[in-house]
Formats: sequence, C-alpha cells, structure tokens
Amino acid sequence: MNHGYEQELQQARKELEKSQAELEALQKEIHAFEEQVDSHLGSLLDHLSRINSEIFSLNDTLHQIREQRLYGKDRIRNLGATTLPSRPNPLDGAPILADLQSQLFPAAGESSAQANSSRLPDIRQLYRQLARQYHPDLARSDLERLHLNDMMVEINQFYREENKEKLMELAGIEIPFYLRINQVDKTDQRREPLSELEQVQLELEQVQAQITRLSRLPSVKLSLEVKLTRMQGRDLLSEMAIDLKHRLERRLAERDYLRAQVHSSGD
Repeated sequence: MNHGYEQELQQARKELEKSQAELEALQKEIHAFEEQVDSHLGSLLDHLSRINSEIFSLNDTLHQIREQRLYGKDRIRNLGATTLPSRPNPLDGAPILADLQSQLFPAAGESSAQANSSRLPDIRQLYRQLARQYHPDLARSDLERLHLNDMMVEINQFYREENKEKLMELAGIEIPFYLRINQVDKTDQRREPLSELEQVQLELEQVQAQITRLSRLPSVKLSLEVKLTRMQGRDLLSEMAIDLKHRLERRLAERDYLRAQVHSSGD
C-alpha cells in the first residue's frame, strides 16, 4: 500500500468520524425536541386526529344517506361496487400515538453504527413518527398545510405498500451501510470488491446524505422557529397548544353538528 493511499484513507476516516459525530448530535437534538413537542402538543394532536377521522366517517354516512334519498335504496344496492367512492382522508388510518420511537435513535452510550447494525426501525414505528412530524395541524401557514397534507398522502401510500425504505428516506434515516454493501454485492456479482478507502468514502457519502435529509425535516424547521421566538420572549409551543385547543373546540362542534344531522336523517 503506497503512502499517498494511506494518507487519503486516514483523511477519509477522520471526515467520516466527524460526520458521524455531527449526525449523532443532530439525531439527539431532534429526539429531544420531539419529546418537547410531544409533551406540549401530543395529546392534542392525537385527539384532533381521532376527531378528524370521525368527521370524515360522519360525512361519508351523510353522503350515503343523501344518495339513498336521491336514487333510492334499491338502486344503490344494485349499483354495488359501481357506487362512487367516498373522498380519501389524508390521515386515514394514521395511528398517531404518544411514543417517539426509541429505536430510531441510538440509546445513551450506544453509537450510531452499533444501533444501525443491531436493528432496523419497525415500519409501524416509522409510520407513527412520520405521522407526527408531518401532521397537518402543525402547519404554520395555509401553504405549509397543503404541503403536509400531500406528505401524509404519500406516507400513507408507502405504509400501505410496506415500503420501509421510502419511509426511512422521508424520516431522514439512511439504510445501514452494511446492508448497502450487501445490496451492491447481490445486484452486481461481477463488480470487484470495494477497497477500504472506497468503503469509507461510500459510508461518508451516506452519512452526509442522512444529515441533509434530517436537516430538512419539518420538526427541524419548527425547532428553529421555537428558538427564534424564545429570543423574543415568546413560547411558540404554548402558543401552538392554545391554537390547537381552539381548533379542537371547532372540530368538536362540527362533529356534534354532523352527529345531529345523521341522527335526524335516520328518523
């Protein structure tokens, strides 16, 4: 092994160690902030999700009642599978629970490499985290709400397809390096084995890509807003909790109104 190669390998190892430390720090920061969001907003978001699903169900029931009145029960029954489908719910089936997926982040004293080599996140846990991170009721503007709704549609699709890789990508979680190497070996048997330097460089690219994905998460953007407003003497999460409570009150009133309509329509 020539001296130039050894120097390049040592430099690549140093860059990899630096990037791994940066990634681990970012993961811990995101995890801590998500716990903070969960303590302030978690129960409200869960309640809103349940009420939103109930409102969708009630709207579908009213839609069916109106179709029966318009076309008659016999015709609706004869149409069978050709009956127009109900509107899709962007949050349909979202089990948004108050656990923050400890498997997605290294435990105390455990390195990122050890965590990745020992396990992959469960797909249901991935879904829960993404449903919380991209919850439309965390939107700070109408444009952001539209974006988050679109993201939830995509997340639900990947979850139904059991596409763990896509969910991991959305969550900013890179497929472990050792699995990447195995995939390369399986898909291209003719490729010569990677040198030690190439392996280090490949892992470095993946760690840096993971840092980039994590930095783009909505929770990271929200955490920056929280820090900025704190400098102005405001508590943004408390303000959001108040806003969510008002929104929940309105949605509860809407739910009760729809219940009354369904009840009166059945009389």
